[in-house]
Parts: sequence; C-alpha cells; structure tokens
Amino acid sequence: MKKIITILFLLSSVVWGQIQNPGFEDGTAHWTGDSHLTISEETSIVHNGAKSLNCTFDSQTQSQCDLRNDFVEGITEGNSYDLTAWFYDNDPAGRGRLVMAWYDAGDNLVSTSYGSNYTTDQTGWQQLSMTATAPTGTVKIKVGARFYDVSSNWDGDCTIYVDDF
Repeated sequence: MKKIITILFLLSSVVWGQIQNPGFEDGTAHWTGDSHLTISEETSIVHNGAKSLNCTFDSQTQSQCDLRNDFVEGITEGNSYDLTAWFYDNDPAGRGRLVMAWYDAGDNLVSTSYGSNYTTDQTGWQQLSMTATAPTGTVKIKVGARFYDVSSNWDGDCTIYVDDF
C-alpha cells in the first residue's frame, strides 16, 4: 500500500509541476496579461499560500483580456487534460473562465478550448474546472483565464483574483 501511495504522489507532483508558478508565490513570474489586463501579485486576498494574482481589466473586448502561463511542454495529441483554478470574483462588472490554448512545435496556435463555467459575483473563492482533449498537431499548451465584462454592470474596469492553477 505504501508503494502505491508513493507512486500516486510522484505522478501528481509531476503534473502539478508543469505549470510554472501555479500558486503565484513568485508574483507574476511566468504569467502574462493581454493589452487590457493588468496583473500584479496580491497578498491580502489569497486562496492558498502567501500570494494570489490580481487581474484587473479595462476593456469590453474579451480577446484583449487574457491571462496566460508560459508554455507547458510534453502535451500529447489526443490525450485529455484537466485544468482547475480558484477565482475570487466580488466585482459585478465582470467574470472569468478557464482557457487552454494548444500549440504546435513551431509555437503556432492550433486551437483554443474554453471552460463552460464562468465565475459568479460573490464574496469568497470559487473553483472552476475543465477538461479538454489536445487536438492533432499539439505538443504544448498555455493555460490561463479569459475575462469578460458584464455589460449591464460595466463601470470601466473589473478586478478578479486567481490562485492555485
């Protein structure tokens, strides 16, 4: 029984370790925001550890409000991959959801998969999850989130915190 537990622990560590800085303990290292998404480390609203990521966007054009991690190598086409992250969305002006962007060996985008669930405006952390299959030609991935305005509540910007990808 001890051997099985050890093996499972090692396998989960390998998968977890592929995403660089998943808990934002190194601030914004290995993460980038699009032209209308400002990211910064957060130390007071945190799900786990000492830091999370403050994501503030100021555009109603969703394609300008993406958060992405560095490339994760070693993706196998046809395999399914799970992604989870924690969001703190207490701003009625916006919402977020998970995203997987699939790339080929030449760093060309093959396709993008979006999670089906969005954050809801609430006080407290909420976990989003998704599963997607790597398309033909995929050898690497960038994971992250896309942020959206809620037009009826849009006041010019929105802040959502993320942690523990």
